[in-house]
Amino acid sequence: MKSVLVCGMGKSGLAAAKLGLREGWRVVVADTREEGAWGEAGRAAAEELRAAGAEVVSGVREAPQGPWDEVVASPGLPVDGAFLRGALREAGRVASEVEWGRRRWGGRVAVVTGSNGKSSVVKALAELLGGTACGNYGLPVSEAAARGGGGWLVIEASSFQMETCPDGLGADMAICLNLLPNHLDRHGDMETYGRLKARGFRGMRGGGLALVPAGLEGTM
Repeated sequence: MKSVLVCGMGKSGLAAAKLGLREGWRVVVADTREEGAWGEAGRAAAEELRAAGAEVVSGVREAPQGPWDEVVASPGLPVDGAFLRGALREAGRVASEVEWGRRRWGGRVAVVTGSNGKSSVVKALAELLGGTACGNYGLPVSEAAARGGGGWLVIEASSFQMETCPDGLGADMAICLNLLPNHLDRHGDMETYGRLKARGFRGMRGGGLALVPAGLEGTM
């Protein structure tokens, strides 16, 4: 049986864990917060996961020891933080929940990134294409993948999510709306921030459509 460590009990982590259970993986969910801080809904979700066969641990400062076939990260955990550094030692690679779900989607994918206006564009594009809005807006990608179906998956991709998507998302359409100073407390500088946004264009499928603002051509 393959094993996956899901880091974080937020909405995306829960969706990733449920998807792993659905596929028959051994699932361990670890959260740095104490269980009492999860709120009533979080505690109920943890009990649901445990009843389905997952192990859920709280208040941990280091990633549980593996070995792990996969480690799936919450966007709330910085990739250079102690928790994910420990997970990297155990697994060699950490995947974003967005990537974990994306791999299981059989249809086409649009990725929308940028500093401002992403949610509005994702909502409009999903309605226009008859697709599913997900990622930082709408459903977690893992939940959309579990629901199945084809068509378009329209992903709002944040720089936090892209920290653990080094190979991109295999998009058929990738859009960067703008690039303004944002989240520099986490990313350090605009160069790093821009590189993370540019990951939305990596691994695009042949014949895909890439849209970049004037002035940023050749930088993404």
